[in-house]
Amino acid sequence: MQIKEFMKTPYVIDKDINLIDAAKLMSVKRIGSLLFVSRGRIKGIITESDMLKNFGKNKSVSVIMSKNII
Repeated sequence: MQIKEFMKTPYVIDKDINLIDAAKLMSVKRIGSLLFVSRGRIKGIITESDMLKNFGKNKSVSVIMSKNII
């Protein structure tokens, strides 16, 4: 089997949003991560695990996302 058989199409955000909005988006779309893209380049990824580690904090995606992933 190939990876594409397991993975969904990635969901991309192109503006910095707060964690509450990111959590709502991930819940509605039923996805476990968001790719943050700026100027056509991947800047980072935020996952459910990142969200849980920062639960209750008033931060934005760009602050807690994993950077330099590619």
